[in-house]
Amino acid sequence: MRFITLRDLRTKTAALRKELASEREMIVTANGRPFAAIVPLSPDGLEEEVRALRLARFGVLVDRIQAKSKAMGLDRTTMEEVDARIARVRRARRQREGVAR
Repeated sequence: MRFITLRDLRTKTAALRKELASEREMIVTANGRPFAAIVPLSPDGLEEEVRALRLARFGVLVDRIQAKSKAMGLDRTTMEEVDARIARVRRARRQREGVAR
């Protein structure tokens, strides 16, 4: 995986496009921080490839949420605690909506 700057992307677009075929992915940075990934796509499989990228991103997000929940101890929450929390939120929502009407 190659890291390129936003400036390189602007000034060396043609060369980077050719290089992308062998690199398979490039990470674009701005001010030293990554902000985008560039990957080659096939015109024939565009929909499938974009779907696969979205699924991969979704999987990473789920893993992060699960890790954060575990770190917070939420993985030990019982169904009774979940139900009680839902009931409290619904009660509060009904009270807010009742006041607003």
